[in-house]
Amino acid sequence: MNVLPSLISLLLFLLMPGVCSGDESPSPKQEHREIMSRSDLVYDKPVATPDAGQPIGNGRMGTMVWTSPDAIHLQVNRADVFAVNRDHQGDQFGATDYCGGIANVVIHIGGQPFAPFESTFRQRLSLENAECMIESAGVQVRTFVSARSDVLVMEIDEQRAAPELLKITVSMLRQPEARTGKNLATTSFVEDRDRGVLLQRFQEREFYNASAIVVGVAGDDAAMIDQTSATSRTLVLPPMQGKRLVMISSAAAWKAEDDPAATAAALFDEAALQSVEEWREPHQKWWQDFWSRTFVDLSSDDGQAQRAQRWRDLHLYHMASSSRGELPPKWNGSLFVTSGDQRQWGSQYWVWTTEMLYFPLLAADAIDLTDPFFNMYVKQLPNCEKAARQRWGVAGAYYPETTAFDGPTVLPDDVAVEFQDVLLGRKPHTAMSPRAKTLCSFDSQLRATT
Repeated sequence: MNVLPSLISLLLFLLMPGVCSGDESPSPKQEHREIMSRSDLVYDKPVATPDAGQPIGNGRMGTMVWTSPDAIHLQVNRADVFAVNRDHQGDQFGATDYCGGIANVVIHIGGQPFAPFESTFRQRLSLENAECMIESAGVQVRTFVSARSDVLVMEIDEQRAAPELLKITVSMLRQPEARTGKNLATTSFVEDRDRGVLLQRFQEREFYNASAIVVGVAGDDAAMIDQTSATSRTLVLPPMQGKRLVMISSAAAWKAEDDPAATAAALFDEAALQSVEEWREPHQKWWQDFWSRTFVDLSSDDGQAQRAQRWRDLHLYHMASSSRGELPPKWNGSLFVTSGDQRQWGSQYWVWTTEMLYFPLLAADAIDLTDPFFNMYVKQLPNCEKAARQRWGVAGAYYPETTAFDGPTVLPDDVAVEFQDVLLGRKPHTAMSPRAKTLCSFDSQLRATT
């Protein structure tokens, strides 16, 4: 039995704005907040594994938030960071087939305020405001990724009688230089007096991608930078009661002449001039506007409708947190991977697993979140038209199920003839030349013929 149509119909039904109970007139603001809060993620103890943390993002930049006894952990990711493109001459799922990750950031509070045995521990992700709050043993942390800029804002309120040093460690996701064939990945720290600035670059022949992250404490020039190791730096700040504002900015670039480190630094400088409330107000307004057009209130005596609404709210939150940039989120981890950027199933997009994320949005008045999905495939059209001619000898556009973010591989003419002969049964795949096999080792559909 094919359950896919039934599943899609159910998702579309659940996301229809008109599916609600009781009075269809708009709910008062307080009632709206109360209903939305039922879908919040609330933890009364620290998570056992990082991937069980709480996701925050603005559609371009995101992270999971989790804790260890003395620290808050983040892996900052972006949707526009890729180590390879369609012309990669390495294996799919191979050593260089990764994407998304920028850096690990650990904010060490000192002591053990987030220990598993701490009875006051509480971590809550507010879906309405897209803000994560952690509080325990005299420490309160509130953090969000700004809806208007690629800046993570984290307010740490230290009220313990004996506060400790605040240490913020920024770490690379790999060694400073990683070379595989013609693919080169380099990561380096940029000199900065009181901030951690990390720059990474990926190059392979004509392909180039770079990203950067800037980490610091707003308005505090007392930080010392400790070179913890070849792959990490630690900002050390003196003990202090009261509130501190940690900020993390990021940027990416597709051209070697662009400087994402300078872009991220400019974002940080702009952010540091404003208070947390000045950042929180437009951030919350974006999310409140989003929920005001997608909100429904479902109820049933057996509680199944309420459960369905929670699934709906979580899905909409996930997509609004990860699908507002240049490219759609990778379905295998999205912007919330926690263990580096080497993902199972690699960096390529599968049409089926990607489009399933987007089907429900059309009925939920969230069609704007589908822009990254459609924009990516529209940009692939010229290469897909070439693929139709090269591989099948026909006019039109050929979209393989699996492609890199920039579409299918475009072949040299002589190699295209070889593959067309194989695909059309004029030549056995065992007769493919070594050159052809090398050029197309990254393309799923072409590799299957070799």
